[in-house]
Amino acid sequence: MDRRLRSVPRTADAGRLHTIVEVVAACGLPGPVILQLVPRTWTDVGWMYTDTQLREAVVIAGEIRAGRQRFPRSGPPADRS
Repeated sequence: MDRRLRSVPRTADAGRLHTIVEVVAACGLPGPVILQLVPRTWTDVGWMYTDTQLREAVVIAGEIRAGRQRFPRSGPPADRS
């Protein structure tokens, strides 16, 4: 599997909508993680991602990899002893 990330669209793609497959390729996160953490936009063809949302996915992925998640943690795991 090719794990190289594609470049984030710049002005040539400005305003274009992106599929989940394109967002996965850009940020490297699995689809289910993207669906939970990245805002998306409902369109006539279903859920899509704007350029801004694609860039946000790349930022979120970087923060997850760096251990700086921006989403709140639920606290320490419960003691199951």
